[in-house]
Amino acid sequence: MPYKVWDIHVHNWDCFANPATFARHLKETGVERLTLLGPLEGGLNPSPVQIEQSNARTLDYMRRFGPRVSGLCYVNPAHSEHALAEWQRCASLGMIGLKLWVSIFCDDRRVDPVLQDVFAKDRPVLIHAWRKRDGNLPGECTADHVVRLAKRYPAGKIIMAHMAGDWEYGIKAVRDLANVWVDFAGTINEAGAYEMAVKELGENRILFGTDGPADYYHCLARVLNASLTSRAKRKILFGNADQLFS
Repeated sequence: MPYKVWDIHVHNWDCFANPATFARHLKETGVERLTLLGPLEGGLNPSPVQIEQSNARTLDYMRRFGPRVSGLCYVNPAHSEHALAEWQRCASLGMIGLKLWVSIFCDDRRVDPVLQDVFAKDRPVLIHAWRKRDGNLPGECTADHVVRLAKRYPAGKIIMAHMAGDWEYGIKAVRDLANVWVDFAGTINEAGAYEMAVKELGENRILFGTDGPADYYHCLARVLNASLTSRAKRKILFGNADQLFS
């Protein structure tokens, strides 16, 4: 590999719930850094107890595997007081950002207390975003929700995961928002997305993520085979994450 890799979007669920399998992944891929978003215990609307269980599993992997593995704190802002307290606890234990999934929309005002503290600490939030033809889940964000949030917090660091699913729409939606980064995490990475993202967003706002344990090599190949300069690939695969999370 001519490039260092930081996979910023990994879950310790399915086969990665087994520490031995996860350790083998680290060894065989040689990935330089990896960031866990947790196993998302509790389904679509987890309780505070389930949130804490999910974060406990991430913290366990951080302890087991050392500085190569970092974590994002998973919260359910529908429980706004707990979300803030849990984020503050996880941040004190070394987690480097926040993860939001589908319990409520990211621009719901109940998210404000925890986000204000995240942004005050100059930490990023990674937001699951998607656009489905047959309709999204209740509380599942689209790029439009991310745009509204980014405009509300222009100084906040926001990662729109999956390029919002419909990547052509998602990239264009956040084009003029300098505080929004994107990843293209997911097993099925379509050709052309990275090239369009560089053209519209520039080289500095694109991050590498796989949604692991999705197919790491398939996702990596989309970057390696893209019609991009070596400098752009180096930034996407490691440099941009290193700067964002520093």
